[in-house]
Amino acid sequence: MIREFEAADIEPLMVIWRSAAEQAHDFLSRGCLQQWEPYVRACIEGFETFSYVVNGQCVGFICLSDKEIHLLYVSPKCQKEGIGRQFLDFVKSKIDSLTLKVHSKNASAMRFYEQNGFEFDGEVTNDSFSEPQKTMSWRVIG
Repeated sequence: MIREFEAADIEPLMVIWRSAAEQAHDFLSRGCLQQWEPYVRACIEGFETFSYVVNGQCVGFICLSDKEIHLLYVSPKCQKEGIGRQFLDFVKSKIDSLTLKVHSKNASAMRFYEQNGFEFDGEVTNDSFSEPQKTMSWRVIG
């Protein structure tokens, strides 16, 4: 079930982020990911955040701001169960366009977003990681 973020969700969501980020971003050092933690916490607490809850446990989250997806993570134990797609469908039902950035080396995430209607717009380099990122967007057609 998707619901609005609650303050008590922060630590479980940080655990989900750490485990999923380590799996998805194996091209980044552990130190690099640790440096990113304050940003992730600030996004979760400061942006429009929704948690996915199963049997009272948070298993994923999405953070948005100004029609941009900043973070979408699902616990590795719950991936490939449609939770990410449900997050995207939920958000798409509320707005007419979305943008995001995804690491160029994260092929599975790029495929996931393509399969969910996102198109590549370009590439940028994030100074924090010195790794190229693809910019992607989705718009309501019609």
